[in-house]
Amino acid sequence: MDVSSGFQECKGLLRFRVPIGDGVVEAFLSQTTCEAGLRQAAGMQSLAAFYLQYRPVLDGIVLAKVGAGARRPVVVMVRDLQSQPLDLGARTRTGLTPSDERHRSHER
Repeated sequence: MDVSSGFQECKGLLRFRVPIGDGVVEAFLSQTTCEAGLRQAAGMQSLAAFYLQYRPVLDGIVLAKVGAGARRPVVVMVRDLQSQPLDLGARTRTGLTPSDERHRSHER
């Protein structure tokens, strides 16, 4: 993957850069973290595709960690993913996706 595009995937690890102020923060996300944090991520095509789909959320995680004093480079952890509303098409006990469940609960 072209580094100039802001991210690079290699052997189950994604390195990406997030703009912050006048600079950038380098961050890492692993395939193992995605699969451990999000059961539904087990069949994802690639980390690059995952990053592109959820870039605003992942960049937000990095910015929040930097704001909280995280060391650089930032490593996205399982708990970071679990704390975000990432709907990857997972099904709940009712057979609906989490977003469908939320819409359904608001209709009641």
